[in-house]
This record gives sequence, C-alpha cells and structure tokens, in this order.
Amino acid sequence: TYEPVEWLSLQGMLAPRYATTNKHNWKKPVTTYQDMEGTATLTSTPYATLTESGSRAFYGNYNFLMTFKKNFSGHDLKLILGAERNTYDYKYLSAYRQVFNYPDYDQIDVGEIENMDNSGHRYEWAIQSYFGRLNYNFKERYLFEANVRFDGSSRFAKGNRWGIFPSFSGAWRLTEEPFMQDVRRTLSEFKIRASYGQLGNQNIGSNYPTIQQLDVSSISVNDVITPIVTQTTLANPDITWESTEMYDVGIDATLFDKLSVTADWYYKKTHDILLTLDIPSIIGLGAPYQNAGTVRNVGWEVAVGYHNKWRDFSFGVEANLSDVVN
Repeated sequence: TYEPVEWLSLQGMLAPRYATTNKHNWKKPVTTYQDMEGTATLTSTPYATLTESGSRAFYGNYNFLMTFKKNFSGHDLKLILGAERNTYDYKYLSAYRQVFNYPDYDQIDVGEIENMDNSGHRYEWAIQSYFGRLNYNFKERYLFEANVRFDGSSRFAKGNRWGIFPSFSGAWRLTEEPFMQDVRRTLSEFKIRASYGQLGNQNIGSNYPTIQQLDVSSISVNDVITPIVTQTTLANPDITWESTEMYDVGIDATLFDKLSVTADWYYKKTHDILLTLDIPSIIGLGAPYQNAGTVRNVGWEVAVGYHNKWRDFSFGVEANLSDVVN
C-alpha cells in the first residue's frame, strides 16, 4: 500500500498459484494359494499394468485499488476504483501400458505397445473486472452506497462477453436526528433502509459453451485405421451473463438497548439463466446452452431478539419468521 497524499492510497496485489500432481499406478499380478503345498487358487490379473498421469494448474489473481477519502463538516466520502483479473490454466496428460517382460521394472516405456493408451486435455478461462464503490455518510445519519461492476468472461463470445452490474443502498437513522433525542432512552436505534442491486453469473459446466465441441477418434476402413474428427455438441455464440436483480426495504429498531426488531421485504429475480434444454434426438448432438430460465422470489422476514446482562452473566434469545413465494 502506498499513500502519496493523506486522502489517497494505492494498493496492488499479485497472487499467482501453481499446483502440480503426479500419479504412478503400478499393478502387479498377485497369486493366492489354498494350502501349504502351494496350490494356486486365484491370480488377480494375468499381467502387470502401469498408468502414469500428471497435471499442472496455474491460477493467477491480480488486482489494483485506488481509495480516495475525504471528511469535511460532518460529510464522509470514500471512493474506491479498482481492476481485477483472474486466470486459470489446467493441463492433464496420462499414459497406460500393460504386459511388462520385466515385472520389477515399472517404467512406462518397458510395457508392450500393443494395447497402449495415451490421453490428455487442457482448458483455461479468464475473467477481467473493473469496479467502483462510493460511500457517503453524513453524521452517521444519512448513509448511501453505490457500486458498479464491469465484468468480462472468456466463456462468452465477443459482443456478449461484458456485463454491467450496478447496486445502490441507502439508510436513514432517525434516532440521530435532533428531533428524536427526547426518545433515545426508549428507542435506542431506528433505521429505515432500502437497496437495489444486480449480480452476474458465468460459472456453468462448460469452459467453452460458445464453441462447437469436437471428438478425435479413428475408424477402420478396408482394414486401414483412419483418424476422424466428429462434432459432438452444438454451440450457441449468442449466450451471455445470467443476471440477478434484487430489491429490499427494511427497518432496524432497538428498544431500551435490549430488544431488537428487524423486518425486511424483498423481491429477487434471476433471468437469462443458462440451461441446456432438450432437443430432438434425431439431431444426434448434445444440446447447446441457452439463456432460457427465469426464477422469481418474493418474501419477507422478521427477526426479534432480546439481549441482557446481569452482573457477569450475559444471555440472549432470538426468533425468526419468514415467508417466500417462488
């Protein structure tokens, strides 16, 4: 963290992480015997097998923040601007051999190649974000916060890659008003608040949902092995972020510094949910992702609590009641 002036601070972070895994699975034939004379009853496998596999994963997290703070005549202002980048790169490779003429030598190139098998895959993704937050506070009486995020995901095609997600919240603490001071001994805290916000989601089962998936294999034609590439899944380049928006209004009240009441009403709607819908089986390919789902929740919640202290003994009890329609 660097503070060039009193009201400005700069902060950056680089947090790369690298992980690697190696597995050596060596299976030798094991024979069991039924008597002392050495009569064999069972052999686990007729030959030795070896599977060697290895993976490596690189995760990168990089962010930069600028924070501005200013206080004047009871007004507190705080502004945060930042950028963040997250990346992930994963690679896997494995090899298999069976029938080892030297059963005590467990190296992959010693096994026969007649039934050998090799496989591997790699995938990666990246998320780039720019964001800002503004906080305003006037004498702990009027509170306001505004946020905005500008997120881009490699899972979506160009033109649909970026999404903007704002949020706002405000509160009025009536018990900080001069005209409420006469009731402060009874009504310790009373606050009215409201908020609205949007969030995006791009975490789905595929890292490449907008690209057609291909399978590399081979077929035998006239006793000749021929490599082929076949399409296995349809793709949809028009998909974009899922989006959830939520409205909330509520109150917080405290009586005699002991009895607290919190009440909320909220409306939450998630639209453009990414789903793979059924398609005719005659197509012969896997279904693509679509922004096809919508979920709505409307509900309320009330919480009541009582907290007190008698000498060195503290106790409290709370109760909640809620209802939601989905």
